[in-house]
Amino acid sequence: MDYTILPESGTGYRSAISYDTRMDKPTLLKAVNPLLALSLLIQGMTGYFQEDVRGLNRVHELNAVLLLLLALAHLVLNWTWVRAAFLPRRAPGA
Repeated sequence: MDYTILPESGTGYRSAISYDTRMDKPTLLKAVNPLLALSLLIQGMTGYFQEDVRGLNRVHELNAVLLLLLALAHLVLNWTWVRAAFLPRRAPGA
């Protein structure tokens, strides 16, 4: 977080401390990556056991949507790396 102290007010003391609540990429990835791993584990387990346990099919279906959304978020947050690693730059004028 980025903390900034507000300038002094007319009363002679600093009135408050404000901070930036926007999340940056590393912070978002620290949330998305473990959730993505957990969702992948749940997907595998529910897929394997859904024939044996009643009601697991619904969990499997709902988790599939969550897994896709988390994978998309992971891809968007890592797009700079993906572009650098897999999408070659074109030479100027080519």
